[in-house]
Amino acid sequence: SDLDVRVRYAQTVSSPKTPNPSLEQLSAFEERAAITVSWRIAKILRDQLTKVIDHYEQVNGQIKTDIKLPPSMP
Repeated sequence: SDLDVRVRYAQTVSSPKTPNPSLEQLSAFEERAAITVSWRIAKILRDQLTKVIDHYEQVNGQIKTDIKLPPSMP
């Protein structure tokens, strides 16, 4: 809504299309939790995450974001 934002969290799991481990195994995302917060809290969370990620990358190097993610499960 105009007053809040919902953040959904998912876990990467084995796809039911390929239940047995193999080189062709597919992954999927299953939603595990969701939170709804005000836009003000969302902005504060963004700022805190930015600081934590910046510090992590200073110590460990840049986090790669150019990876192909598996599609979400319906």
